[in-house]
Amino acid sequence: MNRLTRKEACAFIGCGMSKLYELERSGALDGTYYQIGTRRLYITDRLRTWIENGGTKQHAQD
Repeated sequence: MNRLTRKEACAFIGCGMSKLYELERSGALDGTYYQIGTRRLYITDRLRTWIENGGTKQHAQD
């Protein structure tokens, strides 16, 4: 399982940091990452699935 930092996740999904924070706050990325302390790591396969399914909250947890 590949993991990405926030900066790498931004590059992967093609957005800026503020948009990534907005997606996190709205819950749209639930299920695509996990947190260790203050560090958030994104799971590449889950982000890819999220993108392929239109980037909706419903598909992030599939």
